[in-house]
Amino acid sequence: MKEFKLENYTGKVVMHCDTEKKADVFLKFLDAKGKTWVNAYSYDNGTNFTVFKKNTYYYFNEGVYSGLRQFETTGYIALQCLLNFIVK
Repeated sequence: MKEFKLENYTGKVVMHCDTEKKADVFLKFLDAKGKTWVNAYSYDNGTNFTVFKKNTYYYFNEGVYSGLRQFETTGYIALQCLLNFIVK
């Protein structure tokens, strides 16, 4: 399994998580890598998945999340969360 390296995804990139389980796994991965929400809170504080549900996108370089419409209109590249993050 190939490691997901955050440094390979800088700039206008979002992660699409279509289930709360995927969101939870991805945010735990980000937390383990020292990332936080834009307000400096830990990603362990919740996924915020219930806001946009299957249309949740995490702007992990900015520490924010949004729904499908916002992502589509801002020129970001979307990655699909597959639940296979390796933390080293």
